[in-house]
Amino acid sequence: MYLPRVSYRAPLQIGNCVHNWADGDARLILKNIREAMGKNSRLLIHDYVIQHLNRTQVTDAPTSLQLDAAPAPLLANFGMGSVRAHYQDITMLITYNARERSLNEVSDLAANGDLVLDGVLDLGETTLLQFRAAQ
Repeated sequence: MYLPRVSYRAPLQIGNCVHNWADGDARLILKNIREAMGKNSRLLIHDYVIQHLNRTQVTDAPTSLQLDAAPAPLLANFGMGSVRAHYQDITMLITYNARERSLNEVSDLAANGDLVLDGVLDLGETTLLQFRAAQ
Protein backbone atom coordinates (compact mmCIF):
# COMPACT_ATOMS: atom_id res chain seq x y z
CA MET A 1 0.00 0.00 0.00
CA TYR A 2 2.51 2.67 1.11
CA LEU A 3 5.90 0.93 1.10
CA PRO A 4 7.77 -0.31 -1.94
CA ARG A 5 8.04 -4.08 -2.11
CA VAL A 6 11.68 -4.32 -1.10
CA SER A 7 13.32 -6.09 1.79
CA TYR A 8 14.79 -3.90 4.53
CA ARG A 9 17.44 -5.12 6.94
CA ALA A 10 17.48 -2.03 9.13
CA PRO A 11 14.88 -1.33 11.79
CA LEU A 12 11.72 0.34 10.51
CA GLN A 13 10.05 2.92 12.71
CA ILE A 14 6.60 4.48 12.59
CA GLY A 15 5.26 6.93 15.10
CA ASN A 16 1.72 7.95 15.99
CA CYS A 17 0.40 6.07 12.99
CA VAL A 18 -1.38 2.89 14.02
CA HIS A 19 -3.62 4.63 16.57
CA ASN A 20 -5.46 6.76 14.01
CA TRP A 21 -6.64 3.87 11.84
CA ALA A 22 -9.51 1.45 12.37
CA ASP A 23 -8.51 -2.17 13.03
CA GLY A 24 -8.91 -3.33 9.42
CA ASP A 25 -6.81 -0.50 8.02
CA ALA A 26 -4.17 -0.81 10.75
CA ARG A 27 -3.96 -4.53 10.06
CA LEU A 28 -3.39 -3.81 6.35
CA ILE A 29 -0.66 -1.26 7.16
CA LEU A 30 1.13 -3.77 9.40
CA LYS A 31 0.83 -6.54 6.80
CA ASN A 32 2.37 -4.28 4.15
CA ILE A 33 5.19 -3.31 6.47
CA ARG A 34 5.77 -6.98 7.25
CA GLU A 35 6.10 -7.75 3.53
CA ALA A 36 8.80 -5.07 3.27
CA MET A 37 10.75 -6.42 6.25
CA GLY A 38 13.65 -8.82 6.00
CA LYS A 39 13.71 -11.89 8.23
CA ASN A 40 15.95 -10.15 10.81
CA SER A 41 14.29 -6.72 10.59
CA ARG A 42 12.59 -5.07 13.52
CA LEU A 43 9.60 -2.74 13.46
CA LEU A 44 9.50 -0.01 16.11
CA ILE A 45 6.10 1.55 16.74
CA HIS A 46 6.04 4.70 18.86
CA ASP A 47 2.42 5.20 19.84
CA TYR A 48 -0.08 5.55 22.66
CA VAL A 49 -0.99 2.38 24.55
CA ILE A 50 -3.98 2.33 26.89
CA GLN A 51 -3.35 0.84 30.33
CA HIS A 52 -6.19 -0.82 32.19
CA LEU A 53 -7.57 0.63 35.42
CA ASN A 54 -7.73 -2.67 37.26
CA ARG A 55 -4.91 -4.90 38.39
CA THR A 56 -6.59 -8.18 37.52
CA GLN A 57 -6.09 -8.03 33.75
CA VAL A 58 -5.25 -11.51 32.56
CA THR A 59 -2.31 -11.69 30.19
CA ASP A 60 -0.09 -14.53 29.15
CA ALA A 61 2.71 -12.18 28.12
CA PRO A 62 6.00 -12.37 30.02
CA THR A 63 6.65 -9.59 32.53
CA SER A 64 9.20 -8.00 30.18
CA LEU A 65 6.38 -7.41 27.68
CA GLN A 66 4.02 -5.71 30.11
CA LEU A 67 3.66 -2.10 31.18
CA ASP A 68 4.39 -1.28 34.81
CA ALA A 69 1.42 -0.82 37.12
CA ALA A 70 1.34 1.95 39.70
CA PRO A 71 1.72 0.87 43.33
CA ALA A 72 -1.42 0.63 45.47
CA PRO A 73 -3.47 2.63 46.41
CA LEU A 74 -3.06 4.39 43.04
CA LEU A 75 -5.01 3.18 40.04
CA ALA A 76 -3.01 0.60 38.11
CA ASN A 77 -2.74 2.95 35.12
CA PHE A 78 -1.40 5.86 37.25
CA GLY A 79 -4.78 7.65 37.10
CA MET A 80 -4.38 11.23 35.83
CA GLY A 81 -0.82 10.38 34.83
CA SER A 82 -2.18 8.49 31.83
CA VAL A 83 -5.09 10.76 30.99
CA ARG A 84 -3.63 11.96 27.68
CA ALA A 85 -3.86 8.48 26.14
CA HIS A 86 -7.54 8.36 27.12
CA TYR A 87 -8.14 11.82 25.65
CA GLN A 88 -6.42 10.62 22.48
CA ASP A 89 -8.71 7.58 22.47
CA ILE A 90 -11.79 9.80 22.42
CA THR A 91 -10.25 12.10 19.79
CA MET A 92 -9.38 9.16 17.50
CA LEU A 93 -12.90 7.75 17.87
CA ILE A 94 -14.60 11.04 17.00
CA THR A 95 -12.21 12.09 14.25
CA TYR A 96 -11.21 8.86 12.48
CA ASN A 97 -13.47 6.10 13.85
CA ALA A 98 -10.27 4.63 15.26
CA ARG A 99 -9.03 4.10 18.82
CA GLU A 100 -6.11 3.71 21.14
CA ARG A 101 -5.37 0.10 21.97
CA SER A 102 -4.19 -1.81 25.00
CA LEU A 103 -0.95 -3.77 24.85
CA ASN A 104 -2.87 -7.02 24.25
CA GLU A 105 -4.90 -5.42 21.46
CA VAL A 106 -1.78 -4.07 19.73
CA SER A 107 -0.12 -7.47 20.04
CA ASP A 108 -3.18 -9.24 18.57
CA LEU A 109 -3.41 -6.70 15.75
CA ALA A 110 0.25 -7.22 14.90
CA ALA A 111 -0.14 -11.01 15.06
CA ASN A 112 -2.74 -10.71 12.29
CA GLY A 113 -0.05 -8.90 10.30
CA ASP A 114 2.45 -11.75 10.84
CA LEU A 115 4.40 -9.82 13.50
CA VAL A 116 5.34 -10.78 17.07
CA LEU A 117 5.72 -8.33 19.97
CA ASP A 118 9.37 -8.54 21.00
CA GLY A 119 9.90 -5.60 23.35
CA VAL A 120 8.07 -2.86 25.26
CA LEU A 121 9.55 0.41 26.48
CA ASP A 122 7.33 2.73 28.54
CA LEU A 123 8.14 6.34 27.61
CA GLY A 124 5.67 7.99 29.99
CA GLU A 125 2.71 9.15 27.92
CA THR A 126 3.65 6.97 24.96
CA THR A 127 5.18 3.54 24.44
CA LEU A 128 7.82 2.17 22.09
CA LEU A 129 6.87 -1.30 20.87
CA GLN A 130 9.34 -3.58 19.08
CA PHE A 131 8.08 -6.25 16.70
CA ARG A 132 9.83 -8.96 14.72
CA ALA A 133 8.61 -11.14 11.90
CA ALA A 134 6.74 -14.24 12.98
CA GLN A 135 8.61 -17.39 12.00
